[in-house]
Amino acid sequence: MQKDQSRLVADSAKLDFGTGNALSTADLDGNVAFDSNSGGLKAKQARVVFDKDPNGQVYAKNVSGSGNVEIKPAGSDIKATSSVFKAEDIDYDLPSGHAIATGPVELTIMAGAADPNKEDVPVVITARDNAEFFQKKNEIVFNGNVEGRITQTTNGIKDVHTFNSDKLVTVMANRSNQTGRDAASGIKHLSLLGKRVKFESYQMDGDKVVGSGINLKCAQVDFSAVDDVLWATGPGEIKIINADPTKKNKSGSFGVDGPYYAMVSDFSKLTFFKRDNRIIADGLPTGLHIAYTPMDNTDRVTQIDAGK
Repeated sequence: MQKDQSRLVADSAKLDFGTGNALSTADLDGNVAFDSNSGGLKAKQARVVFDKDPNGQVYAKNVSGSGNVEIKPAGSDIKATSSVFKAEDIDYDLPSGHAIATGPVELTIMAGAADPNKEDVPVVITARDNAEFFQKKNEIVFNGNVEGRITQTTNGIKDVHTFNSDKLVTVMANRSNQTGRDAASGIKHLSLLGKRVKFESYQMDGDKVVGSGINLKCAQVDFSAVDDVLWATGPGEIKIINADPTKKNKSGSFGVDGPYYAMVSDFSKLTFFKRDNRIIADGLPTGLHIAYTPMDNTDRVTQIDAGK
């Protein structure tokens, strides 16, 4: 076990020395700051529980904080420039890397972009009720009115992803994986669960929507940032826009190469391959509804509406 390098700072402290005159607990009050090999914590009040390793070395085993708590995990395999976990109360087991935070909670990650032409990726996730952090699994679970926003800017164009759900399970990217979207966003996979699930993705040039985007409402969403594939469980509806003015549809043709609007509703299962701009959907027993409007750069607009 690595020798613990713990540091405690507070306006006042009450220390308890147990058997063998070894520090067992520390109750801290006022401007609390705690740092160790396993992470750091800031709070108004905190309690630190110590233990001994097999070699008899004292180390910080558990930290619980209350009052505007901030926690910064250290030694994690999460690929991020920095991450801050904020909550009203947090209980953090340092050896296992497991933390429980009482809401409202907020996680902010500044993930380093793999592409030198792209800025670092800010990821902000909030939840009303609570959140659990499993450091060894690189997994965070949020509960209660979860909202998230991921923004990345490339040559002045912003790629924006927003999501809302009752529950969110995120698997963070590893530091050892430095390629592709895994390293770009800091999030490898996310699952949106609950009665209310919404996922949006769009591109902005200033205040104008450009490029492609989606608006999805359904019962569950799973998204792989590595493969750029989204799986949706219905009943649900997805709206897709391709507003790229540099691409054109052939006049009178049916295609998704140029600007278009499309909608697929009343699906039971849907897979969206974002890189290929391709959707595979299964309908509900009542049928699948598809609407498509290509823009062929003329005054004529072709509309295709099929389904119920």
